[in-house]
Amino acid sequence: MLAYVNKLFTKRYKQWKNNLHQYFETFDDPQEFKDREDNWAWLCSHFQELGYVKKAKANKSNREKMNLLHYSGLRPFSYRMEAQ
Repeated sequence: MLAYVNKLFTKRYKQWKNNLHQYFETFDDPQEFKDREDNWAWLCSHFQELGYVKKAKANKSNREKMNLLHYSGLRPFSYRMEAQ
């Protein structure tokens, strides 16, 4: 049960962070957030860090190259094929 809850919270946190990044991307200039709360300042600096930008570009490129889904529901296709 605890593993399920942890997995659920992790998934929700990643989705929330992704939603914030999508919102951040709608602005042309990060300086627009200058007068916002400290959380916004941290978030903007996080999305502008070289490591994050590099990782995001690599992930985007890899997702574009993917032409086949490896999962159907909770189980990989390979597990389903072995079960048949």
